[in-house]
Amino acid sequence: MNNGASRRLLLLRRVLAGGPAPAFDQLCRVTAEVTGTTGASIVLLERGVVTGLLASSDAVASQLEALEHLLGEGPAVDAHEQGAVVQAELGSDEPRYNAYEHQAVSLGVATVAAFPMRVGLVRPGVVCTYRDTPGALEPDQVSDGAIMAELAAQSVLLAQTEASPGQLAHELEIGADLHAIVHQAAGMVAVQLEIPLTLALVRLRAHAFGSDQPLRNVAEAVVDRRLRFDDDADEV
Repeated sequence: MNNGASRRLLLLRRVLAGGPAPAFDQLCRVTAEVTGTTGASIVLLERGVVTGLLASSDAVASQLEALEHLLGEGPAVDAHEQGAVVQAELGSDEPRYNAYEHQAVSLGVATVAAFPMRVGLVRPGVVCTYRDTPGALEPDQVSDGAIMAELAAQSVLLAQTEASPGQLAHELEIGADLHAIVHQAAGMVAVQLEIPLTLALVRLRAHAFGSDQPLRNVAEAVVDRRLRFDDDADEV
């Protein structure tokens, strides 16, 4: 057995030995441990868009995912689009992600790293890590992060094999907020403004960010018809 396979087996055993917690929660915990980071999350993406949070090690990791879904930018989005590990030091004079960095730094985040999940041609999402202190990951930590992302991808596909054709696996549906209401609201805004769905989602995000509200709250207001985007005041 080569070194890579041996390390993969060792990390898998650490996940399985973690006790009664759900497997995806254990994956996040072990990922943070082996990469020497403060926390980790498993983020689902489709076509470069964050569709939900599958699991996270702590509240800050969850909030970072929510930021990427709200703003449409961040390390998870880039790692998924590029198919490569993305590391970023936050709080510099020339920010890589303008709005995302400002919000992430306010949460106490200093560095982030995102590892694309992949099994063959299937890319279900990204494993993200963050640190509350500056400093890039060491090469062996990057290697371990990549292995954890591979294990996470395999776990997602394994869970999905239990689902009926065309349906999302129950474990994934329960563990992930798929933001379906956001996409429903985007469809309504697209009709109201007669614009493409992608632009409608941008308008939703901009409104949420500008009014300092969670994106889900804005989407719920649209779906409940308490908020319209074809009205000058954005209110019914």
